[in-house]
Amino acid sequence: MTSFEPDDAAQLDSGMDRRTLIKGAAGATAALGLRTAISDRSAAAPLPFVPSDFRAVIHVTRADDLPYAFSALQTIADHYSKASGRLVLDGSAVTSLTSDQTLDALQQAHEHGAEIVAASDALEINGVDVSSLPDFVNTKETGLIAVVDAQLKGFHYYKL
Repeated sequence: MTSFEPDDAAQLDSGMDRRTLIKGAAGATAALGLRTAISDRSAAAPLPFVPSDFRAVIHVTRADDLPYAFSALQTIADHYSKASGRLVLDGSAVTSLTSDQTLDALQQAHEHGAEIVAASDALEINGVDVSSLPDFVNTKETGLIAVVDAQLKGFHYYKL
């Protein structure tokens, strides 16, 4: 083992100082370049790319979330004419099918191209009479099958 003499230690310290300075200068240059690149961009972030023909399945399990589902379907209808929406009412959300207001909103969504599914198991559990529902409401599938079927057909899942 060798020991460092004072002159060797001074050389080692100055070598570390040079390395530290070089690293610091490189870091500052990179930071300045990044700052310049960022300042050249516009202040607004670009919107994400969404293909015009996307498919979305909106899975609603609570009646309180239906306004959000209708809003999402309205967005699709207003801005994405080639997109498809499927609304799956499941859980306690099916109890809203006894409301004329909800049925009117579902009718409008259906007229704008949305598929409407009311989960057969949820209808039975919540005591909703299937024969009281309009023909455009599909009541033949359980919630699970309706969601899995949609995903297998390329729909993107959106849970409310």
